[in-house]
Amino acid sequence: MMVRCVLLYLALFSSAYAQGQENTITMIPYPDKVRVEKGSFRLAGTVTYAVEGEAKNETAHLVSLLEKLELNVKSGSASASDLLLKINSTLCKNPEAYSLNINNQGIVIEAGANPGLFYGIQTLSQLIANTTKDGNELNLPFVSIEDSPRFTWRAMVLDEARTFHGKDVVKQLIDELAALKINRLQWHLTDDQGWRIQIMKYPELVHINSPLTLSDDISLSANAQLKKGYYTQAEVREIVQYASERYITIIPEIEMPGHASAAIATYPYLGVTKEKASIPVHEKPVKVTSIYPDIFDVTDTRTITFLHDVLDEVASLFNAEVIHIGGDEVNFSQWKESSAVLSFMKEKNLASPAALQLWFTNKMSNYLLNKGIRMMGWNDIMGQNLHHYENTSTNDFKLNDELAKSTIVHFWKGDPALIAETAKKGHDIVNAHHLFTYLDYTYEAIPLEKAYEFEPVPSDLPLKDQSKIIGLSCQMWGGSVCTIESIEKLHRQIFPRIAAYAEVGWTKPMHKDFARFGSALALLKQGWDERNISYQEY
Repeated sequence: MMVRCVLLYLALFSSAYAQGQENTITMIPYPDKVRVEKGSFRLAGTVTYAVEGEAKNETAHLVSLLEKLELNVKSGSASASDLLLKINSTLCKNPEAYSLNINNQGIVIEAGANPGLFYGIQTLSQLIANTTKDGNELNLPFVSIEDSPRFTWRAMVLDEARTFHGKDVVKQLIDELAALKINRLQWHLTDDQGWRIQIMKYPELVHINSPLTLSDDISLSANAQLKKGYYTQAEVREIVQYASERYITIIPEIEMPGHASAAIATYPYLGVTKEKASIPVHEKPVKVTSIYPDIFDVTDTRTITFLHDVLDEVASLFNAEVIHIGGDEVNFSQWKESSAVLSFMKEKNLASPAALQLWFTNKMSNYLLNKGIRMMGWNDIMGQNLHHYENTSTNDFKLNDELAKSTIVHFWKGDPALIAETAKKGHDIVNAHHLFTYLDYTYEAIPLEKAYEFEPVPSDLPLKDQSKIIGLSCQMWGGSVCTIESIEKLHRQIFPRIAAYAEVGWTKPMHKDFARFGSALALLKQGWDERNISYQEY
């Protein structure tokens, strides 16, 4: 039997439902195949469930869902239960593929692996939420769905280096991402304005954080002290575990060699000048989007040791097979002005500052590979002149080596033709073009429809290279013109656009329809209201 898969956010039954027509249910993200039949299955009173296969985590989620309906939940036999969870590893090679079938015999959620089963339960949850309850009775429509994701990498980036929110906010966001089938959260934890993750070997790092990360408004707010926060290693493990139970992999981002002011302010020997860096938030007015000159002295063995130590501890905390090292917006000024750095470049036969960054990046990549971890970085790490700073020239970007093939390139800026160039060189690519995916941008810059229409695979990319686009991400930066000093503002920047990116990542292009998406969005908003999630009205 082919895998049939559950949907997410099943809603808005039309009059055609009673006639058993296909595709009469709207949902976000939209699945491959949907068929609604005439009839419904009744849930009321005592509900029995059964499980075939090892699915302890998924069973817990299912029982929790049913108990919230004030149903009497009991386990039963596979042949006589109202609801069956079934893992059949022979059905589908895609671990996220799944099926949902509701008929007069009951509800069957089936998948080849646990992630798919989890998505099925999440879909059932939304189907229940969007079905009118008659007293203590719920009648779920007969439906058959087959589904699997378009991309394996469906991510959101959350910047807490500049704006710290705390674990409750992160957990709530993880719940919302899981419901939308987004399977990765990239956690931006270090930058010029703050260092938000505890490193045991370098305890002073987390004490450099300031509440003045975004605007003077923060210093007047009730949660000013919260904004000075950081995550202990125990809290990181707690959040990583919470995410993994919802099949979200957390990708830690530790910036290097730029965006390093906080680290250099704490340990000046890490910088090129060996002098204490100035934290940008101490300036008035506060600046959060500028490129600061302080960068790591990657020619100093003490800096390499520091970064190895940091990566060692980070790797021990996260279950990710990938660590993101940033690598973006590096200002080469201090390197070019340092006789020690220039001497090192000459000794290593490095043709330019960009070549030095590439040498360093590959050094870190090899270090991680020895731990079985792939490196990821913004597409600046390819060594291209993306920013055209006033103090740079074409000579600053001469290269005599190539980026390690195992490195994942996170495309965010530059001519889209660079994507084809990167794919041709054999790199996996996550597309996050800032003109389409930056959640901190205003809704005038990126309206909902523009977010929905984002296409991660360029139309002119050769067919043989299209598989190198492994997915997309959307970015919620903390240092933006919208000054995210409150959870309400944070939510409004994310919601409802996060639903659009979820569909971009999951739904096949032939099934996308903005009008249908807009109709389904009305029901998502009802759930957000119930969970106190603020969102931008349309």
